Amino acid sequence: MRRLFVLAIIAVTALACSEENPPPLYVDVNYQVRCIDCEPRAADDSPRDVRAIDGESGFDVACSITERGGDRLLTFSAIYMDAERPSRSYGLSLVQANLDGGDPGGSCLVVVSEGNNTYEGGCTAEDPDDEDPCQVELEAEDGIVTGTILCAEVPNKNSSMITRHLVDPNTEDPAEFEVHGCRNL
Repeated sequence: MRRLFVLAIIAVTALACSEENPPPLYVDVNYQVRCIDCEPRAADDSPRDVRAIDGESGFDVACSITERGGDRLLTFSAIYMDAERPSRSYGLSLVQANLDGGDPGGSCLVVVSEGNNTYEGGCTAEDPDDEDPCQVELEAEDGIVTGTILCAEVPNKNSSMITRHLVDPNTEDPAEFEVHGCRNL
């Protein structure tokens, strides 16, 4: 009996030490900034397969949920900073996307950066257009936010004449993402 009690204590201690409370923030997103039918023609940026925990491997990962008017607004980002070669830095952010409806909302914004270039555009649940070039779909369940982002001709922040697409790598399909451990979800 005593031996069983000691084994139970060891098992409970091992389980308690292996779980973090709160769990670590983790982002998994596959995307690529591409030049699809853009002028002037340019090479596509590198495909990005981001599986990051905040602070590991050069990634700054953040996620927050705020409430406004009874809706929960999600903001998350996964940004890689290369201090030695800033031209190799990149990142993706989804800002103030409404989790509580089919429409991501008027305050929603997608921001993607590749080196010195930053592209940003408003969100829609419908097909992308000039006013809202980024189609965003979200779902939150069991503490995990999943979704897709498809940006068509999203403008460069410094020159709106330069546009790119944000898609799943080497396709014209929406990029997919998961965010685990976002506080207040």
